[in-house]
Amino acid sequence: MSVNLQALNVSAIFPPMLSAAKDVAGSGWDEIRTIVKIEFKAVAKRIKEIGKAFADGEINKPTAKMLMKMVRNNVVAAIALVTNQIMIVVEKIVNAALKIIKDVVNTALGFAIL
Repeated sequence: MSVNLQALNVSAIFPPMLSAAKDVAGSGWDEIRTIVKIEFKAVAKRIKEIGKAFADGEINKPTAKMLMKMVRNNVVAAIALVTNQIMIVVEKIVNAALKIIKDVVNTALGFAIL
């Protein structure tokens, strides 16, 4: 079975990956755009490397599939890490804002809501 390595060029597979990610991310795209671009370029390069290794007979189909799962898991983890970092910063912002008004709000209500 012949492998079409030209079809696996980063310039061929990166743009549609990025477009699909942008469509799915919706309003959250701006928060993750940069990391997704970096990670998806790396994914595209890794896919080509896996394809080349398979074409050269260095790996078999099960190994190629396992490597692709590893690539997918790594990119998911990288994007999730950035997303979690953003969430942590947002949580700190909200907590700081609520802490500032805590006494006023609790006193006004007559009980501790914050």
